[in-house]
Amino acid sequence: MMSSAVTFVAASATVVDEVEYPDGSRHTGLLGGSAVFTVFGMCVHTTEAALVSKRGVDMPRTCLRQLHCGLFDVAGLWIVGPDGECRTEAAHGLLFPDHSGGDGDGNGDGNGDGDGDGG
Repeated sequence: MMSSAVTFVAASATVVDEVEYPDGSRHTGLLGGSAVFTVFGMCVHTTEAALVSKRGVDMPRTCLRQLHCGLFDVAGLWIVGPDGECRTEAAHGLLFPDHSGGDGDGNGDGNGDGDGDGG
C-alpha cells in the first residue's frame, strides 16, 4: 500500500535465499533479507511502511509477487542491472515483467533458464 506519509522505513538488501535442512531437503528461491522481514512485521502495526532496497534483474517472479503485495510502499525498490546501473522498478518497467518473455529471468528468451538462448 502506497502512503503519502511514511512513518517507518526498512533499508537493506533484498535477496533470494536457499534453506537446507538437516535431513538434506532444500527450499530454494525464497524471498529474504532483513529489511524485507522487518517491513512485513511493521505492517502489523502500521500502513505507513516502506522498503528501500536493491534487487537483481533475475529475482524470481514468486519473490516479486511477495514484494508487490500492496502492504507497504516499494517506490524505493531499485533494480541493479547486469551493467551495474540502478533503476527504479517503475522506470525499468519491471513491476510485472513482460519484457522478459514472462519467465522472470530478465533475459528475454521466454524459457526461464537464464541463458538467453530461447531453448
